[in-house]
Amino acid sequence: MYDRKGNFLYRPFAYDNGADYFSEGLRRFVKNGKVGFADRNGKVIIEAKNDFVSPFHYGYAAYCDGCDWEKTEDEHKAIVGGTWGVMNFKGQHVQPVAKSVNTVEVNGKYYPYPFSYTQKEKEVLQFFEKQNQKLSDIYYVNHYKKLSGENKKLYFEIVERPKENFPFYQVNAYDDSKSAAGLAGLKFLVSEDGRKVFALEFDDEKIPFETWLKEQRNQAEAFQKKHPDAPNKLSD
Repeated sequence: MYDRKGNFLYRPFAYDNGADYFSEGLRRFVKNGKVGFADRNGKVIIEAKNDFVSPFHYGYAAYCDGCDWEKTEDEHKAIVGGTWGVMNFKGQHVQPVAKSVNTVEVNGKYYPYPFSYTQKEKEVLQFFEKQNQKLSDIYYVNHYKKLSGENKKLYFEIVERPKENFPFYQVNAYDDSKSAAGLAGLKFLVSEDGRKVFALEFDDEKIPFETWLKEQRNQAEAFQKKHPDAPNKLSD
């Protein structure tokens, strides 16, 4: 990866025959056989110091040392062996805690809720909380299992903040298991002043929120009409 002046920045981690993708604002890179993270401006955020690190998901990334790719000719190899742990956005190693309402499960262990917000950021998230029922209806309409109450809602977190060349807050939606909601994830951008909201579609296409919401509602209604036995009905 080079900047616009031709200066070398880093070598991206290879993923699926291409460069690693950005997840929660960070992408993996490789240096001297170790893996670290850089932001979209090419700035190294977490130094390359682990043998392997997974992409960030809900504020955490799993890492291992002393591990290696399994010896197989399969297209998608697995990482085996080694000692595993979990890091946060600062690259700090986090210890597991007892399971509670807000803990996050990673590889069978539980970790503290990783996000914190300023008052302004809380106001950004309030926009999505006010839309929670509409967005949850759309997301869960095609789920085969009947859901209700807390299981039928979405959780919104700010995973990237405004910076040079990126004047937005990125807000991701997660389901009750803290999995990214949707095939490509429900992802949104909010302008730094909080006045403009966009949905992120494939290839990072920005669509005005109200336009996107109307189209998604129409698709959800069409699905419900075609599948009247679907257990999770749209609200009126």
